[in-house]
Amino acid sequence: MEEQVEEPEEDDGRIGIFPSWNALYASVVVYTLATIVLLYVFTVLLDHSSP
Repeated sequence: MEEQVEEPEEDDGRIGIFPSWNALYASVVVYTLATIVLLYVFTVLLDHSSP
């Protein structure tokens, strides 16, 4: 009978380049808000239909 050895999970809270899940969520919110603002600015600058 083979004995399965489980390797300990490295659960230091890091997710890729982010130090924690909260940092990941915050960066997604900031990125989304920045994209919305940038799209609004482009909409205002490139709207040639207004007199």
